[in-house]
Amino acid sequence: MMTPFPRRSRLSAPLTNARRCQRFLAGLSLLLLTASTQAQTAPGLVIKPWSPDAHYAETFDDLMLVTGGHTKGDDHSIKTFYYDSYGRVKLDQDDANPDFSIGYRVLTMEIGGNHPDLPGGATDLAVAAALKLGEAFDGWQLSLIGGLGTANDNHFSNGDAIYGIGTINATKQVSPNAAWHVGLSYDGNRSIWPDLPLPYVTFQHRVDDKFAYAVGIPTSAVTWKPIDNITLEARYLVPFNIGAKATLHLTDELSVFGEYKQGFDGFWVHDRDNRRLFYESQRVQVGVRWAVDWIDVSAGVGYAFDQEYSTGFDARDTDTVADPSDEILVFLRIQGTF
Repeated sequence: MMTPFPRRSRLSAPLTNARRCQRFLAGLSLLLLTASTQAQTAPGLVIKPWSPDAHYAETFDDLMLVTGGHTKGDDHSIKTFYYDSYGRVKLDQDDANPDFSIGYRVLTMEIGGNHPDLPGGATDLAVAAALKLGEAFDGWQLSLIGGLGTANDNHFSNGDAIYGIGTINATKQVSPNAAWHVGLSYDGNRSIWPDLPLPYVTFQHRVDDKFAYAVGIPTSAVTWKPIDNITLEARYLVPFNIGAKATLHLTDELSVFGEYKQGFDGFWVHDRDNRRLFYESQRVQVGVRWAVDWIDVSAGVGYAFDQEYSTGFDARDTDTVADPSDEILVFLRIQGTF
């Protein structure tokens, strides 16, 4: 067991056919490259296409409140507030293929209740810069990403919680709608093997305006529009990040959706060498999305289940600290381009 711890924007306009295509492509890229919710400090910072519209920044804010509950076995009260914010910034609003960009991620959790072995909260802050170096060989475009982060149990003085971020990426466009992405990426707060740089490879292909996919390691995904007003999405990032979503478009501005998410986040523990506190959960959610020229917001309710707080070096070997009950959740999601 652990020892006790001390305690907007200019957004997309009404959808023309061209904008539907742009949003479909952007949604696919987001689906493929934010499965870990750290894409803006990982390879997605250089792989995900920028919107052709003039803007400096893209942001995504996701707030979730698990409304209450207790921990199984010992019946301590618990409530979890989860806020994940990430985005990226470029220097020229008219440049849709910038050579330099900056990405960030801010994840914060507030853990309420009276469990003696859980902290009052946890935070993961990271920032990274990306530089496109140009063609290296035979049409392969080379990019570099470097940055730093800290993922801690709200003990920001913990130097062991500081981690590095680094990626070398090569992209080859094999057609206007298909590309290979290969590289080597290091993330000192990765859920598995955080001490090792790992290779990745993905083939990304937009077959047409209704179907696109990516297949590779560690990320695979697919987006399909079987009919004009329905979009289906699924993705998998090794080892624990899984998602699926079905959207019904009622009008150009209004849609309803249902989705499934599985997530796994880690934070270094201040008084335990080489160990982290992990929060794992599965969620089913339903909501409504409203996107007009000044706001893009989603809101809804859901159900959090198979929640677990555990400790360990990485996901391969963990010890359970608390097992929260299955509970109702509410969420709010805001997306923006500025």
